[in-house]
Amino acid sequence: MSVYEYTALDVNGKNTSGIVDAESALTARQKLRDSKIFPVSIKEVSVTSEKKESKTFSLLQFFFAKYQTV
Repeated sequence: MSVYEYTALDVNGKNTSGIVDAESALTARQKLRDSKIFPVSIKEVSVTSEKKESKTFSLLQFFFAKYQTV
């Protein structure tokens, strides 16, 4: 299953964005429409565990740096 990042409009016409997992871009669009979210753009994104680890690490660095200055 792939992950797709989207921008869309809700039933009130308000802009919204997020991610959805689906077999294809077409399936992702259908899932969003079924949830009353109307996609404007959608693109597949790659998710790797290496990127997740680096983001978590930098977040920890931020917290430690913040507490050291207080």
